[in-house]
Amino acid sequence: MKLFKNFTWKNYAWLGIGLACIVAVLIFFPIDRGLYGTDMHFNDFSQFTLIFLLSAGALAILQAFLPLPFLSIAPSILIGCGVGSHLYIACYPLADITEPVAFFTNDVDRAHEMVNLFITFLVIFALLGILTIVLNFLSPKKKA
Repeated sequence: MKLFKNFTWKNYAWLGIGLACIVAVLIFFPIDRGLYGTDMHFNDFSQFTLIFLLSAGALAILQAFLPLPFLSIAPSILIGCGVGSHLYIACYPLADITEPVAFFTNDVDRAHEMVNLFITFLVIFALLGILTIVLNFLSPKKKA
């Protein structure tokens, strides 16, 4: 296609990271809200994770099609903010697992499920963040 004619491997990487970021957060958010929305006794700020990572994905896709030098740092910053907010909400069920009393969630078994979900997506979001940081330091010399 003409649209991808002048793409380097770095453009494809930005496009892949942007799409992966959007898909991952759109998988996480309905699971979080649908399964665990009523089981939490803490402020679930996962909508901030959604906003940060959707914005980062959109900017990474924009970086793939319009490679501006100052735009490449924005997805890294937004993914970092999303990982931070996601880590913040993951601490509450982790506290319930380490203590015998379920304080932040209704029961400890649900807390284990929540921790598995939060940690799985935390690793995915952190890997995407690391990839964006690495991409900022690599030069696109070769065409794909």
